[in-house]
Amino acid sequence: MLIDIHAHIPCGNTKEGINTIIEAAQRYGIDRIYVSSLDGYFPDSEEIKVLNNKTLKAVKENPKLFGGALYVNPDNKDTKDVIKRGILEDGMELIKIWISTYVDTAPAYEVAKMAIDFDIPVLIHAMHKANGQVAHENTAQNVAALAGKYPELKIIMAHMGGNVYNGISAIEGHENVFVDISMSIVRDDDLPYCIKKLGAKRILFGTDMPGVCYPMKIGQVEGAGLSAPQKELIYHKNALRLLKRGKA
Repeated sequence: MLIDIHAHIPCGNTKEGINTIIEAAQRYGIDRIYVSSLDGYFPDSEEIKVLNNKTLKAVKENPKLFGGALYVNPDNKDTKDVIKRGILEDGMELIKIWISTYVDTAPAYEVAKMAIDFDIPVLIHAMHKANGQVAHENTAQNVAALAGKYPELKIIMAHMGGNVYNGISAIEGHENVFVDISMSIVRDDDLPYCIKKLGAKRILFGTDMPGVCYPMKIGQVEGAGLSAPQKELIYHKNALRLLKRGKA
């Protein structure tokens, strides 16, 4: 079984774009893909509504393959209503925070408290860039601060923090933080380093599809010298446990 915890609906949500992901899943044996729709860095309430409707449409049309990640901007005044509706009415299984808000600030704390109440994970984009860091783009240090304030919150730090040597050390001591391996750049030592620091039980398979192809990410796992039980944890067991989707 293979679960992709971090993917995206192609811009425009075209039938062709959705079919590209479906065909890739069929070709490479992907059983379930958690998708969100993203656009600008600082979406207002109307943009959030449009984007989440795109996600919901894709999930309703492909319920066995797609699970929904609810995109929120914590700074928007209606975020609590967006979360309630997205989870209780639309069945979204994750909350997604991209770049709009630092997660160690008061607006994000409100999102965290709701995620705890609903017992669902928050997937947080985190990057550490030498150049081009976007305003309000979270790093692993922001994620660690949130994890420390709310140790009962289930967090998925995307992209291994963007730089494993910066990111993993920041969240290593926070057992409530998982990482996904989605990333545009793949370095041979990234995953072995994560295994060494975190163990296999806190690592999730993710691609960032449609931007990163499945052969690249599967190859990263298969080429890391892992045992069969370690690969099972990364490929699906950790996600099943985190999302409470039956026995892992």
